[in-house]
This record gives sequence, structure tokens and C-alpha cells, in this order.
Amino acid sequence: MKTIYPKAEGVHPRKISNYKAIFMAFSEPIFITDVEGKVDYINRAAQTFLRSFVRDELDIIVGACLFEVLHHVPLKGIYMDMLKKNRKVTSATFSLRHTSIASLKQYFQMDINKMFIDKNSIMTVIVRNITNLKHADVMRRDFIANVSHELRTPLSSIIGFVETLQDYTMGKKIYPKKFLNIMGEESMRMKRVLDDLLQLSQIEQQEHMIPKGRVDIKKIVQSVSDSLLPIATTKGTRFVLRFCQENTVNGNEDKLTQVIQNLITNALKYGSNKGTVRVETNHCKMRGKDALKVSIADTGEGIAPKHIKRLTERFYRVDKARSKKEGGTGLGLAIVKHIIQNHRGRLHIRSDMGVGSVFSVILVREWS
Repeated sequence: MKTIYPKAEGVHPRKISNYKAIFMAFSEPIFITDVEGKVDYINRAAQTFLRSFVRDELDIIVGACLFEVLHHVPLKGIYMDMLKKNRKVTSATFSLRHTSIASLKQYFQMDINKMFIDKNSIMTVIVRNITNLKHADVMRRDFIANVSHELRTPLSSIIGFVETLQDYTMGKKIYPKKFLNIMGEESMRMKRVLDDLLQLSQIEQQEHMIPKGRVDIKKIVQSVSDSLLPIATTKGTRFVLRFCQENTVNGNEDKLTQVIQNLITNALKYGSNKGTVRVETNHCKMRGKDALKVSIADTGEGIAPKHIKRLTERFYRVDKARSKKEGGTGLGLAIVKHIIQNHRGRLHIRSDMGVGSVFSVILVREWS
């Protein structure tokens, strides 16, 4: 490929001179195109990028179509979608293989901005290399998935042997049975941790896929509260359920059931005895769209402000001893957070010491 000198065919030269020096200083590849994808200008970083990742021997890039140069056909659809919806900013990810090392596949994020110069629409395309981020993310997810799968089998064997020994008649030898009970409890706790880790990994792998379907939140809340009624009765806790008119949202029923199950279970575990667990739904707005707010409130001890921001971190516990006693893995709220993110929703946590806590989930009622 020959040396490519930045040009400005289609954009006024005086306007180009105003920002050429700035774009030349950027370390990221920058392309200026018209609304149809025809390249008007590139910086030096873009020249280096093209020499490394574009196989075609192009003598000159200016005037060519960026979709064809990058062999990224979906890019044309992104341009057309921006024009159709009159959007100013969007982004996309794509992958390319190095021209000299075919096995070296790298990933890039492309940020596209629409602007006007002399009443003419142009697109600025900034390309960022996100290969390291992609690889780190894949390694982390693979590690969790592999560790979970590798340890599940021996743990299942241990649990099976412990259960067999627990059922075996041991006469008056109470200490061995006591130790076996402890082994059984710890093995089951490890199994719960691995199950949650595996589930969290699976949720993360599907986080980019927007769930499809319509879900009735009222039906889920009633079903979950009915299933937890024996626990509530044992603690003397009373359920108070209040629903607004329309309680349907877009999403996955199994995943949202898990969210509600986790939050109501936590309200029962950490709420006070003979207290109240209140579940309410209300209509609200989120990012300009109609949304449903589901609030689960308890009458427990409350959570200190310093813990609030860290509650959804993996394995973070406010009271480790109590959490272990209650059978918690420290992953429940992390799973809740990722499911809500997958549904493009929000999780709000509010707590007052000595009064109780309120966990609110906001979900879009209908995606456009």
C-alpha cells in the first residue's frame, strides 16, 4: 500500500484545516466520511491501521467506501439506521485479522458521530482497539465456567458419600456423625457457590442479548410470595402486596423470577422477626420510556451507607457470620445486578438504620 496523504474531497478545505491538526494528534484511527460512507479524510493512525488490517492493496483510500475497505457490511446498516432515526451518535464492534499474521484476530470498537460542516452532513468514525479487553473478559468467564464444571463432579461425589454415611447406623458414636453433618453442610455450601458462579458466568455470556417476551410481574410476585410463605410464617413475617394497573414488562420470565425470588428471600432473611415484607409496583419513567418500578421493602436493622455501593460486588457481605449462617453465597445480588443489566434496567438500594431497606428494580415496560 502506498503512502496515503489525508485529503478533503467533499468537505470545505478551510473547515478541514481547522480540525486536521487536532485529528492528526489522535492515537486512534479517525475517518471522516459522508453519509453514504465515502471517505473524505483520514489521520495518520488510520493509515497505519489500514496497512495492518486491510488486505486490499489500495493506492488511495480517500474516495473509497469505508464499508468496502473494512469489509464490514453491517456498517452500512448502522449508517442508514442513524439517518433514519436521526441519531447523532452510535457505536459498533467488529473484528479483523492481521494482514501478515492470519491467526492474529483483533477486535475494535467503532464510534460514529454525525455532525454538520457548511450545512453538509459528515460522519466522524473513531476506531479503538479493544482486543485486550475482549481477551481478558473471555479468560475471566472461561475460568469461572471451567472451575465450576471441574469441581462440580467431585463435590457431587463427596455429598453422595456423606449422605450415605449419615444414613448408616453408627450406634452411640455421635461425634463421627457430628463431623459428617458439618462436612455435608460445607459441601452443600460449596456446591451453592459453584452453582451461582456458573449461573453468573452464563448470564454474563448472554448479557449482550436483549431478552424477548412479555412478563407479568404481578404473577411472579404472587407466585414467589406463596412459595416463601412457610418461611415467612416461621418468622412471623407478614407479606403486604400492592400492585398498580399494568404490570407487564419486556423480559425473560425465568430470569426475572430469579430476581424477585432473591430480593424477597433476602428481605425475609435479614428482616426482623414478626416484621413486614412489602412489595409494591408503580409506573415511572426511565430514559424517557414507560417503566415499571418493583420495590421490595423489609423492616430489618438496615444497612450502613458505607456498604450500599458494594452490595452487588461478588462475595461482598455486610455481616459474614450472619450470611454464612443464613446459607448465603455472596453472589445473589451480583446475579440480580447482571440480570437487570441484561434487561436494560436499573437497581436502586435505599436503607435506613433501625428502619429497614428498600430494593427497587426498574424495568422498561416495552422496548421500541
